[in-house]
Amino acid sequence: MPTTEITKAEIVEFALQKFLLNGIQSTTIHEITSFSGISSKTVYKLIGNKSELLRLSLQLHYSRFFDHLVQLGTESKDALETLLKLIHHVLEMEFGINHRFYQDLNKYYPDMQDEIIKSGANELSFFTDVIDRGIREDLFLPEIQSELIWISLQRLYSGLTRDSIYDTKYSEDTLLNNTVIVFIRGMCTSKGLALMAKYEQFTKSIT
Repeated sequence: MPTTEITKAEIVEFALQKFLLNGIQSTTIHEITSFSGISSKTVYKLIGNKSELLRLSLQLHYSRFFDHLVQLGTESKDALETLLKLIHHVLEMEFGINHRFYQDLNKYYPDMQDEIIKSGANELSFFTDVIDRGIREDLFLPEIQSELIWISLQRLYSGLTRDSIYDTKYSEDTLLNNTVIVFIRGMCTSKGLALMAKYEQFTKSIT
């Protein structure tokens, strides 16, 4: 691999660490170069401006993030546990340790975030496979359409993180249990509803 490619990858890695730690808006190219020991000139030559650096950092971040979600899925006993684990993990990231990063991302760069998430070719099939598996396991209603369910969950989730309700008096647990969890209950069979209580830990204590 050419040195320039290695250097570019290192810059993106350093930038991602800074964005996650301090948020996007407060992180400058100068801070990234000081943190990494790379000159600003090198960053602009190999990558360009901060917007392009953020784009590359997000591609790296969501690639790793998706790999982790797949791993969570393989460790689950059934589709309902998988879905609740995935949602819990996503909210834990957004409302927890990386709150400033995701707050900036949802407020200032929602289109870039959507574009990068949608560019993940396996994302839709992975989540629809989870929902289809739940139908086969008699946990989700047989008449639901998995792709529409996933799109609806995404829209509902985006409403939580991009609307002003995100910064209201409501706790993260309250937001989750009055929106996403209500939606999931509505798609469950009686067998699935019986399991919801068993997996209660995935709907509480996000932060």
